[in-house]
Amino acid sequence: MSDVAIEHDQNSGRRGLTGWHVLAMLVAFFGLIIVANIAFIYFAVQSHRGEDVPKSYRQGLEYNQVITARAEQAALGWTAKVSEPRPGDSSQLLIEVFDADGEIVEGVEFDVRLRHPADADLDQPATIVQQRGGEMVIDTSALHGRWIIKALSRSSDQPFRFQAEVEL
Repeated sequence: MSDVAIEHDQNSGRRGLTGWHVLAMLVAFFGLIIVANIAFIYFAVQSHRGEDVPKSYRQGLEYNQVITARAEQAALGWTAKVSEPRPGDSSQLLIEVFDADGEIVEGVEFDVRLRHPADADLDQPATIVQQRGGEMVIDTSALHGRWIIKALSRSSDQPFRFQAEVEL
């Protein structure tokens, strides 16, 4: 009876699963995984540069200086207020800097940079115009969306920096 079963398998033309079939399946499976990984790496590198803050490692090493600068600024007691654009006039932001007594600080010049939260390539310097009574104005007529205002005083004896997030 077993002779008949063997003869039937030989006549049907089916060989079954061989070592070559298993090897081909493994090569195809891992080949597909490798191709998918290469595609994911390519699209990840093309879509985001990775580091958004330049020299972030160096900034981490110099964090003690940042803590000292923040302590000096806290001792100064200054605060900044950024008024979002009014509905009728969305082309200007009003900035006011107050001292520890709540009085507007006059005569301090700032270097201002408008930072885009998602793409550092869109960052740009801003021109700040001194107004009456210590008020400062930034022209934002060409900008739309969410922006981060970063300002640093030019005066070395008054180390003041502020940051504000606005919707334009």
